[in-house]
Amino acid sequence: MGSVHDNGRSGRVPERFIIGVRVLADDVELLRLLCGDGDAFVASNVGELVEHLARSAADGVRRPGSWERGWIVQATGARLDVIGLDPG
Repeated sequence: MGSVHDNGRSGRVPERFIIGVRVLADDVELLRLLCGDGDAFVASNVGELVEHLARSAADGVRRPGSWERGWIVQATGARLDVIGLDPG
C-alpha cells in the first residue's frame, strides 16, 4: 500500500500524493456548506474535506464492518467481495 518516510521530527509518516480532481463550480459551492470551524466540521475548506472523504473511502476498503464500508459500497457500487477485499 502506501509508503512511509522519515519526517525528521516525530518519526515515520505516510507518504502523500497530490492528485488533480475536476469538480464543477456548483459542486464546490455545495461542498463548501460542509466546511467550517469548530467541532461540527471535519474540515475548514474544500481541499481538507476532499482529503477527509478520501481517507474515509480508504477506511471503507481497508476495514470490513466499518461504517465507511457501507458508504463506499453504496457510493461506488464496488463489489468488494468479488475483488477479494471482503472476508467471508
